[in-house]
Amino acid sequence: MRKPTILVPFALAFAATCALVQGADVAVVKCTLAVKGKPGKARGYNTHMGAVTRKLEHCGVPFDLLTDEQVIAGKLAGYKLAIFPFNSVTQEDEIGQILKFVEGGGKLMWFYGYPPALGKTLGIGKYGYRGVKYPGEFYTMKFTDAPPGFPHEVHQESPNSRIVEEILPGSRAIAFWHDKDGKNTGVPAVVLSPNSLFVSHVLWANADADQQSRFLLATICHFIPGKWEVIVNGVLAKAALETGRDSLDALRKSAVKPIAREWAEKAIVQERKAREALAAQRFGDALNLAKEVQVSAQMAAAASFPSRPYELRGAWVHPNDSTDWEAIMTELEDANFNAVFPIMCYPNSTKYPSKYAPQTTERDLMKECLEAARRHGIEVHVWKADWQVNTREKEVRQKFIDQGRFVLSLEQAMGEKEKSHYGWSTRWLDPSEERNRQLEYDMMMELVEKYHPDGIHFDFMRYPSSNYCYCDRCRKKFEEWAGVQVEQWPQDCTGKGKLVDKWRDWRRHLQTSLVKRIAEGVRKIDPNVNISLAARASMTGSYESDAQDWVTWSKKGYLTMLCPMDYTYSVDILRKKLEPQVAAIDGAVPVYAGIGVSPTRSATPVNLSRQIKLARELGADGFLLFALSPFSRAMLPTIKLGAASTPVTIMPHHRQPVKAVFSYPPGIEGAPKRTYRVGQAASVRCGR
Repeated sequence: MRKPTILVPFALAFAATCALVQGADVAVVKCTLAVKGKPGKARGYNTHMGAVTRKLEHCGVPFDLLTDEQVIAGKLAGYKLAIFPFNSVTQEDEIGQILKFVEGGGKLMWFYGYPPALGKTLGIGKYGYRGVKYPGEFYTMKFTDAPPGFPHEVHQESPNSRIVEEILPGSRAIAFWHDKDGKNTGVPAVVLSPNSLFVSHVLWANADADQQSRFLLATICHFIPGKWEVIVNGVLAKAALETGRDSLDALRKSAVKPIAREWAEKAIVQERKAREALAAQRFGDALNLAKEVQVSAQMAAAASFPSRPYELRGAWVHPNDSTDWEAIMTELEDANFNAVFPIMCYPNSTKYPSKYAPQTTERDLMKECLEAARRHGIEVHVWKADWQVNTREKEVRQKFIDQGRFVLSLEQAMGEKEKSHYGWSTRWLDPSEERNRQLEYDMMMELVEKYHPDGIHFDFMRYPSSNYCYCDRCRKKFEEWAGVQVEQWPQDCTGKGKLVDKWRDWRRHLQTSLVKRIAEGVRKIDPNVNISLAARASMTGSYESDAQDWVTWSKKGYLTMLCPMDYTYSVDILRKKLEPQVAAIDGAVPVYAGIGVSPTRSATPVNLSRQIKLARELGADGFLLFALSPFSRAMLPTIKLGAASTPVTIMPHHRQPVKAVFSYPPGIEGAPKRTYRVGQAASVRCGR
């Protein structure tokens, strides 16, 4: 059985409010200078920083979050270890402060690229950079000559790495990259020197979080004597609290199912052994046992959640040439899941042979996916990225640019620079351009004609934001459609302009008319193919800003099911998103709640179980995990113990043999819809 990942969500506000009164030995440095004026870069830096800070918080390790500016001001002084999760340090004054920190006895844990002036401190004479030569090359960091307490391996699936070519005397490689088949690539993954530990890539967000956590903790304990006791006790203290109980004994007493009680009792035994190992100064064993306590506690709590036999249980998937479909489908079937939504095509690339876009994979992933899924009783709903191109496929993208087929931002229409750091003006096709519309239609028809999947799945069937598209083509087509003359362009069609309402209606018309046309075309080819949408979560933003009118698409029958993307770490936030969505659809089509599963979203089996339970209570007809990854796959066996413990016998989007028609009495005036007085009767008529 896979061990479940057991991180809890962490808001950076926690670290930001940690007082810089010296209570922490560890400082985590946030990249702030490199992202000034370039907000598009901040997301990447913060993601990898969060992969470190969340693990520290989860294990009860006190730390302070410092900025580059604070490092320059000398604020590293007094800390024992500084962690640089993903930083672009170029200023000489900051480099000088880092060297001063090390000269004063401080230690460094440094990830990925570094300035040449720090090479000697990190024990590295020369290094380069490259991406993987083949899929899965930098799959696992395996430790061979590490100090006590380090994990045997850390599963990463890194897409690239710094290539250490020279290790200085007094330093050594303690881990090497191994590929997916277990072969040692000979490329150093971790280099240890007297004053530092260098990691040749970042902590990859969707990798094995438990192994990554042990790696971080072992590094801290190696450089800071006396930390083992603090860390082990911190991990043990969190185990019960993260399940919502005050103690492991309380967890055991609350367990109703025998399997839940077994896991709770196992956690209690592991806790005793962890404390015994700690007392005997077997610190590595103590940490491993403490982490096992957290796993067992999560298993016990997750096993206590109820299941039901009528729903869709699925996951979005990002396949590539290294994808093992048989393994994925086996895991899903074993966990009582019944659907996958694999991304298979963009306007400029596919993962199968196509007449309309180049195939960017060596294998026909669509064919292989369907064959494996059918062997295991899993439905396949093919996920297509609409309008948004695959930026890795350069040739067709450049052709689209040359042909003027991308959107134009409001700022560009006014002679200014595009504001969005995503650069949609070279990534998002204009929905008013007829060649673009025909391409979307043709690619969907090809999928249905060639493969006859269980369903097709729209994504990005919208605009990127209200700032698009304001090209001359859109102006002309809008004027023709609305029967108006735009006197002040683009001012009349933005903000409080006099034509804004008609402009927004036209943008929605473009999306809706294409969805309708595709739905009609699909049903002519194969009426059994379902049509679904990855819906923007915001009720107002999707409709007003993005022109994605998924309520109308559902009620008009263009869609057969809706999948709102309600990704969050918070059960309360999920309620605020999902409740109005279900109410708006009002039973027109099944609603399958999209639940984000990652270190920054639903990050534990218990949190995921709580979100599934709430989605059911709010009226959702099933759920989809975003997305299937090593992180989320590790949770499947635990979810099967509780929320998915019963096999599904009815899929809500399937046609049922019996139709029920309800007749309701008049509701109470002024009360919420369908609120009745006690004793009033509702009639029901059933028929085929």
